[in-house]
Amino acid sequence: MFEELNKQFSSVSDPTRAIILTCYLKFCKDYPQLIPRIAPIFRKHATQIDPEIQQRAVEYFCLVHPNAQRLLVRFYFTFLKAKL
Repeated sequence: MFEELNKQFSSVSDPTRAIILTCYLKFCKDYPQLIPRIAPIFRKHATQIDPEIQQRAVEYFCLVHPNAQRLLVRFYFTFLKAKL
C-alpha cells in the first residue's frame, strides 16, 4: 500500500498530500520497518511552501526520528543562515 500511495504523492493536490503524510505516519506506527523510507519524505517536505504540509512534515519527522530535535535545529539554522 505504501508503494501505491508514494507513486501518486507528487501528482495530487496539497490537501491530499497532507492526508497522505498522515497515512505515512500511521504506516510508521504499524510497520516500523518503513521508517527509514518514510522519514526522508517528512524531512524533504519540512520546507514546503504550503504551511499545512510543512507543519505536518516537521511534526511527523520529530515523532519518527530518534534524533529529530537535534537534526532540525541544525537543519533550520543552516536554512536560515542561507536566507540571510
